[in-house]
Amino acid sequence: MRRIWENTRIIIGAIFYGVVLAFGLPPRLRLRFEQMQEMNTINRKILLIKLQYRAGKRWNDCRIGINPKNKRIAWSTTDNWLFGEMSNSDGALGAIVIASPIILLLTPILKLVHKHYEKKERRLGLSRHSQSILKALKGQLEPSVEKLLATAMKNEWKHGCEMLRELTIDEALEFLRQHDLKESCAPERTSPYPKAEFHSFHWFNADGDVVAEGSFDKYNHYIHVLGSWFEEEKADELVKCYKTKAYHEFKK
Repeated sequence: MRRIWENTRIIIGAIFYGVVLAFGLPPRLRLRFEQMQEMNTINRKILLIKLQYRAGKRWNDCRIGINPKNKRIAWSTTDNWLFGEMSNSDGALGAIVIASPIILLLTPILKLVHKHYEKKERRLGLSRHSQSILKALKGQLEPSVEKLLATAMKNEWKHGCEMLRELTIDEALEFLRQHDLKESCAPERTSPYPKAEFHSFHWFNADGDVVAEGSFDKYNHYIHVLGSWFEEEKADELVKCYKTKAYHEFKK
């Protein structure tokens, strides 16, 4: 009987997890603050908020990194799942498959819930997952630390919205002229495509974020600028636009 109950709990948990993943719903977090720590990386200083989260009967470590220079989340030192980054693991995909009948049944309701979260995100300037984190940590952080964390979350939300902004070709041309381009080339002898060169392009902003990217190969030319895609002739025009340019060629 106990084994049946345990299996039932696992199935219910998988269904709930699948629904949360499929609709981007924020989980109900149980977090506790451990300590604030400064960490020096190769090219920058990171403020690290060390936390623990409750999973079943156990407390496990997690962390959020903040770049104090641009007051944004430092993703290289952050557990991304806290902010709703969907896992591509077999377990995550399996949970969505298991939950698919429930998802289909509840889709009208879940869409309304999703719209509610979207409205609240726009009103507060915070993602739903950031709101969940701040709620779970309420009263545990010093006011200065809580303010810094909220500011970093708001800046990250603003950056995420900017990365989804759609541009016309003229707007894209002007946008790329303000950013630094790094072009990488794989000549014919090292290209993944037979008898053809392969070029990749990445434009960076002042914070080192990739704001546009693209590739040219034997079959396709495309450039992705913020939330817009450009191909063939338009892509050929865009690669001529940059503030500064660095070129790298892969050797055999």
